[in-house]
Amino acid sequence: MASDPLLVYQTTYTQAVANGLPTGAAQLAAQAAMQSVLDQQNSKVSTVAVSVQAVQSGRIPDPGPTKPAKRSR
Repeated sequence: MASDPLLVYQTTYTQAVANGLPTGAAQLAAQAAMQSVLDQQNSKVSTVAVSVQAVQSGRIPDPGPTKPAKRSR
């Protein structure tokens, strides 16, 4: 199945009109097909690895500012 939702919409719409459906029905069929592709894309599990860093304590010390603040004149 194609993974480009716009291509799926265009192909479905064109085929539905060629099969004799009215343009309104063809549009609804194309929207349903496009939504199906989008739903499938959104339900895929990410395959990107993300490193996990555990914090050993509940307190993270703030090192403070790295430069002294400039004073206005």
